[in-house]
Amino acid sequence: MAYVRRVASQVYAAQKFHPSHLVASVNRRACQSKLYNILALSSPLRETAVLFLGDLGRHSMDSDLCSILEMLLQQLGSPSAPLRSLAFTEVRISFTSK
Repeated sequence: MAYVRRVASQVYAAQKFHPSHLVASVNRRACQSKLYNILALSSPLRETAVLFLGDLGRHSMDSDLCSILEMLLQQLGSPSAPLRSLAFTEVRISFTSK
């Protein structure tokens, strides 16, 4: 699963080189939307989604970064302590990697 997450985050990062900024933006938003839906599922899937959001946060700029951080910050209110801890770590890493 980590390999798939890594490949998907690299595809997300490659969108900044897309010839059409509009298409790249739509592609990034679609990816974020799918992750938002996964965050409503079971804990193991949510943990993977939080790790993936952290990867995307390290590759994002401006409004995309804001959207990703917002999704990560929402997970800080999770009833699952491991998920809260993971979300906090990913937020911290996303901020410090910029």
